[in-house]
Amino acid sequence: MSIRKTPWKWTKARELAARLVAEDRLPDRGIAEQAGVSEPTIYVWRAKPEFMARVDELVAAYRKRSGRASIAAVEKRIANMVRDLDLLDQVDAERARVYGSDRFRDAVPGGATGKVIVTSYQVITDPRTGRKQEVPITAVDTDAVHVKLAILKRVAQVLGQRGKSVESAGADRLNELVEIVKRGAAPAPQGTDYPGGGGGAGSPTGNPEAGDAEPRAVGGEGRVSVMPIKKIPWKWTKKRELAARLVAEDELPDCEIAQKVGVSQPTIYVWRAKPEFMARVDELVAAYRKQIRITSIGLVENRIARMDRELELLKQVEAERARVYGADRFRDAIPGGGTGLIVIKRYQRIADPMTGRTQNVPITAMDTAVQYAEMAILKQAAQDLGQWGKKGASDGADRLNELIENAKRGAAPALAPQCTDYCGV
Repeated sequence: MSIRKTPWKWTKARELAARLVAEDRLPDRGIAEQAGVSEPTIYVWRAKPEFMARVDELVAAYRKRSGRASIAAVEKRIANMVRDLDLLDQVDAERARVYGSDRFRDAVPGGATGKVIVTSYQVITDPRTGRKQEVPITAVDTDAVHVKLAILKRVAQVLGQRGKSVESAGADRLNELVEIVKRGAAPAPQGTDYPGGGGGAGSPTGNPEAGDAEPRAVGGEGRVSVMPIKKIPWKWTKKRELAARLVAEDELPDCEIAQKVGVSQPTIYVWRAKPEFMARVDELVAAYRKQIRITSIGLVENRIARMDRELELLKQVEAERARVYGADRFRDAIPGGGTGLIVIKRYQRIADPMTGRTQNVPITAMDTAVQYAEMAILKQAAQDLGQWGKKGASDGADRLNELIENAKRGAAPALAPQCTDYCGV
């Protein structure tokens, strides 16, 4: 005996259940209580392809939305980065206090800057007194310098003050040209998180608030389609504005946002699906970013000042090395010591070929790590000031923009060189 199949219809309870299943925070019993149905009903709904298709759709929407920044996220990240910078500065200050004291003055050149670390100690014999002593082997902590630069770079990225690299921007524009050529300069279809497009008009979200269209999902087994419904224009209200601000702050879950606004939780879900609503959220986050940009570390000038200070401290280390290693006692033992660019890696006992006496000879090397750190500081400063680019990048960008405009108009791109006076000869 054949049984007539009842078409699936979306209701508020079913939409809420689908969202709770997608969130995956409650067991089926808790979902049933929230939706106001029995637990077996949830099992039946889970067996429906229309229901699970909606769950998969919501999970995809959550993943897409999780990539959006929020005021709370920006504030937390900036605060964490400022704290890390302060801790690194505190380490430098402690090093300067210890290694800058009189007992380490000549043993640790540049110790007063806080940039020098003691990597090991080695026992040598003092040639003047003949007594054995432990000598510190030092190096500049360039890793800490690079970490600070990375933090400052990340701050600029979070605040939207650092653009894409020339290569990345060029690749994006080239991909755009390829897509235009593929579709024959046809306009790209506008899509949303839900099948049917048009923000929330094509999403089976029920009708939790007056003014939002209620679509109905119909179709056969394993297929979900949405009936076209006249889209109602979005209108801002005090509740919607408050909800946008709370979503931008990202400090409360949707259920608490709904309570503060005075609407149901499914209504918040519907608003989140509206492009106008999420555009307002992005606008609020951008405004907060703009506010941070003119304060503290968000100001480009302050970050440049930090980098300038790091560069000056590295130069001070070189000056201290030049003072110590350029002295008469090291003049022949450390060639180039007066430049401040040489560092002692270790000491080795050798026999003097003229006297036959053993002595400790310093094994030195050029401190290229400091040079690379200084160049990294200068490069990042130039990037933050917009002075870093590649030769010919501007001409290439202009040519690429010309090709894209020609492709949009349907004109054939002039890829071959144009004829001159010798054409046809």
